[in-house]
This record gives sequence, structure tokens and C-alpha cells, in this order.
Amino acid sequence: MKKKGIFKIILAILVLIFIVSSCGGGKDDDAAPEEDSQSAEAATPTEKTLPSEAPKEDPEPVDTAPKQNSDSNAEENSSSEPSSNVNYSLDDLSDLIEIVLDQRFPNYNISSEDNTITVNIWMDGIAIELAAIQENGGDASNESWMALKEGIGAMSDSICEVIDAGGREDVYFSLNLLNDQNLDNTLLSMLDSVIIYDVLA
Repeated sequence: MKKKGIFKIILAILVLIFIVSSCGGGKDDDAAPEEDSQSAEAATPTEKTLPSEAPKEDPEPVDTAPKQNSDSNAEENSSSEPSSNVNYSLDDLSDLIEIVLDQRFPNYNISSEDNTITVNIWMDGIAIELAAIQENGGDASNESWMALKEGIGAMSDSICEVIDAGGREDVYFSLNLLNDQNLDNTLLSMLDSVIIYDVLA
């Protein structure tokens, strides 16, 4: 009887061990889906962020539009700037030169012939000043006379730029400083800003 009782106890222990082991295996199996579901849940945020990153793959359509605009702007700017295709008449250039002269000299006249525009200017008292320089032994290197020639040369440069901008690089520009007491007497002559005659030279 004691042996049977011991056998029953051992058998019961074995059954309990089997039950416990089977329950533990079930928990492991159940844990795996939970881990899979957690990994799936962890993966879903990454998948959800992909649509927000998608626009980064479309830089080309955004960049091409400004390039087209810049090209069109460049064409508009080039069309608005004076070019060799736009050739102003001598009368048109004379009107533009007159604007430059009005800002600097009160006394002048403009004439044009063939491909040359001529401007004559004179200033009150210039003949007396030059006579005083000559009496004192001055020459073309006189400081006051040099300053006046530099100013007239700068104005001549501006007028030459106006002519070139009008598409008339074939036009020459002649500038003469006249004696205010005798307009038939020339004191200084320039051709395209280059001095070709100086009364004190």
C-alpha cells in the first residue's frame, strides 16, 4: 500500500511538471506574437513618416520654374538694353547729347554731318583767363588749364558712351572749346575724347 501511495505521488508530480512545462511553452508562444505585434507597431511609425519625406524627392520641378523665369528675365533685360540691332539716327543722338550738355554747359551748339557729330562749347571769361596764362609764361601744363581739359574730357567720354549705347559705333564725336570773345577761334579740340588741338601747346 505504501508503495502504491508513493507511486501515485510520483505520478502526480510528473503530471504537474508536464502541465507546468506545457504552460510555460504556451506563454513563450504567446509572447512571440506580442513581440511581433510590438515590432509591427514600431515599424508603422516609420512607414507613416515616408509620405512626409516623399516631397523631398521632387526638387527638380521646383528648381526648373525659377530657371525658366530667370531665362525669361534675361531675355527681357537684353531686349531692353541698347544693342547693335538698335541704331539711333544722328538727330536722336543729338537730342541725347543735348541732355548731357544741359547739365554742364549753358553755352553750346550741336551739328551733325555724314557720320560725325560736332559740339561747340564756350564759357564766359575763358579768353581772358587763357591770355593771362600766356602772359605769365604758362603753357598746356598749366594747372588750371589742365583741370579744365580733364573736365571737358570726362564729358566727352560720357557723350561717346551715349553714342555707342545707341548702336552707332561708326559715328565720330568732335568737341571744340571756343573763344567766348570770338566764336570763330578754337581753343581746344577733341575727337572721340582725344585732344587733337590745344591753343597752349
